[in-house]
Amino acid sequence: MSFILKMVPDTDPSNPRHDQDNVTQIWAAHRRYSLGDKGFESRRVSEAEVKRLHGPIFLIKKLYMYDHSGLTIKTTPFSCPWDSGQIGWVWITKAKLKAEYRKSKEYPSQAAWAESILEGEVAEYDAYLRGDVWGYEIVEQATSLIVDSCYGFIGEQYAKTEGESALAHVIAHPEQYVSKAA
Repeated sequence: MSFILKMVPDTDPSNPRHDQDNVTQIWAAHRRYSLGDKGFESRRVSEAEVKRLHGPIFLIKKLYMYDHSGLTIKTTPFSCPWDSGQIGWVWITKAKLKAEYRKSKEYPSQAAWAESILEGEVAEYDAYLRGDVWGYEIVEQATSLIVDSCYGFIGEQYAKTEGESALAHVIAHPEQYVSKAA
């Protein structure tokens, strides 16, 4: 048997802001899009209001969106004044920091850890909004049957790395996949 790995866009990915336990919280308001975390009204709020409603807060940043042939977000302004602007806030509460942070060589300070987590979760949500969510399929070449697959990987390279690992397992143990392909 011969197998190949196919990378495929995930056309029905789960929303990382709704389906995961995030460290950060996102409050975003836009008249045409429902963005951010569940439970936050789609209205603009000030930093002071976020702090009053959800504080004490350890780290808070503005959240910006660029909307032109697709959506993208980040914590720094975009250069286009017409199709971009601040849409909300992203933050980590002191309680979440206390519950989640563990000192390590990689993150010797709470501030470094919080910054990394906040930017990472924004980048993950941005990839989801841009459609950069992938899956892999392992196909038996002679029959064109899919013998293994997995979806929901944020970033094509991550999906490819995981798919290559799965392909190596299938190649090493084809007998486990013969019945699926038969």
